[in-house]
Amino acid sequence: MRLLSFSQHGIPQAFSLVLFFFLFGIALGAELGRRVCIRQKNLIFAAAWMLLLAAIVDGLIVVYWRRWATATVAEYALLIIGSSLCKSMLFPIVHHVGSAEHRQGLGRSVSLVYFSNIIGSTAGPMFTGFLFLDHVSLFQAFVLISAADLVLAAACFAKTGHRRSMILTAAAVPLLFVCFEANIPLVSAKHILENRHGIIHVGEGGIQGDIIFGGNVYDGRINTSLTINSNGINRVYMLAALHPAPKQVLVIGVSAGSWTRVLSGFPGVERIDAIEINPGYFELIKNYPEVADILTDPKVHFFVDDGRRWLKRNPHRKYDLIVMNTTYHYRSYASLLLSAQFLQIVRHHMNSDAILSFNTTGSMDALKTALTVFNYAFLYGNFAVAADIDFRRNLAHGFDRIAMMKWNNTPVFNLSDRYDREAIYRTLTAPFTSIADATHPPDRPYEVITDQNMITEFKYGAWGYRE
Repeated sequence: MRLLSFSQHGIPQAFSLVLFFFLFGIALGAELGRRVCIRQKNLIFAAAWMLLLAAIVDGLIVVYWRRWATATVAEYALLIIGSSLCKSMLFPIVHHVGSAEHRQGLGRSVSLVYFSNIIGSTAGPMFTGFLFLDHVSLFQAFVLISAADLVLAAACFAKTGHRRSMILTAAAVPLLFVCFEANIPLVSAKHILENRHGIIHVGEGGIQGDIIFGGNVYDGRINTSLTINSNGINRVYMLAALHPAPKQVLVIGVSAGSWTRVLSGFPGVERIDAIEINPGYFELIKNYPEVADILTDPKVHFFVDDGRRWLKRNPHRKYDLIVMNTTYHYRSYASLLLSAQFLQIVRHHMNSDAILSFNTTGSMDALKTALTVFNYAFLYGNFAVAADIDFRRNLAHGFDRIAMMKWNNTPVFNLSDRYDREAIYRTLTAPFTSIADATHPPDRPYEVITDQNMITEFKYGAWGYRE
């Protein structure tokens, strides 16, 4: 699931694809296992060879590790079917072995096999998802799985008395653990962080700032400079011009911290609550002095949590400015941050003159949804800016508020520098676009995103559907 989601940029269809291929492999493997039970007398010996085959299939992931980062869905289909097929062939064999040894309690032996299978099927993903992948990389995980296959195969060979096969199989285990220590990365990158929340990797970006990828999808740059503006950082600087005096600020989606760092320099800001679901980003931020100060800034308070859940658990918190630089609208669970229901939750946490800014990533349906919740909503770049007041009236004094920004009591801008002044003017003169100004697609009107329809993920998702 992690591999396919990574290669396909986190599309929600990844789960259904994995489940389909997995169940198909189980069905096919069970049929092949049934035939083995009919033709093979020594079923323990046959199980040993199946486990050895499973180790080879799982080991191929290690051999072709770099290839899987860009593999097609068809290649993943073969991988998942092959892996589940090899292991599910054991299921009929285990039934036959258990039944042969318990002729007087056939029903009980079958129920014990099923009970053990359900326990393993439940404990396996829980252990993997909540513990295992928080401490080892995907590469190491496949090495350990392959090693476990080999150990079980060696035990079966030993049970049947095939000592030579047992020794040869067991001898491959140390080689796999050498691979485990090698820890070949999934992709070539400057930094790679893996945990149960996913994979973060960083590409070299030069003067424009290193490029951050979360789950193999662009997730920003390490850049706070308005003159460079390689990550569209003008979209957050503009918020200093739109709100005259934001004291309480909420950030949902910290990523590598560039946006939070800029917000910490707004004049008058007293507190920033920053919510990030993946704690791996905090480890990444430590590597970059340009943004690392937010980790020790007394105004900034970090919470490792889901943004929607945190808001529900803190119903009394109110903010003057809420910024959500979240992921692409077509990715899994994106609707939970774009839906009308979520925007209503956010609105409950906003003061009367508060402003919400969130990333539409090009979805005009997201802007349409904002207009159903707020009196005013416009696009600035690809960001929706929404409120119950017309915030554009505050632009008259916007230059002064941006120019007043400071980090650690040091002015962000040198107003005697022509490039700094021009960067501020460019930010203030960039247009706001209303939904009426946008060009409607010829095939449909814009729609409201809800928790139920999830249109950005499925109906108009990443697989060739038109926005």
